[in-house]
Amino acid sequence: MQENKYLVVDANVSLTAYEEYTTSDSDADRKAVAVEPAFTLEMVFDITLWEDGWKRNVLLVSLSALLFVLRTVAYLLRQEQQHRNAQEIANCGGGPSAFRPRERV
Repeated sequence: MQENKYLVVDANVSLTAYEEYTTSDSDADRKAVAVEPAFTLEMVFDITLWEDGWKRNVLLVSLSALLFVLRTVAYLLRQEQQHRNAQEIANCGGGPSAFRPRERV
């Protein structure tokens, strides 16, 4: 990303559950953990978790909201780049003063 901005996606999963999943030889031992309901429940009961993250420029989102958030970030970055391009074009052309009507002689 531009200007030393970072977007970090961290999917928290129990290390023990992940290790059991990856080292298991049978599909029966591989079980999915319902992370989304647990996340939602925690956000309902502990609003300070979200607030603390926000104060640190960390946005906690559920899996179902992640794609929406990523698309929003991409859109905002495109808008920012378009604004910079427009500023650069305006600066090359003399800026707004270059479009002033000429005085009649």
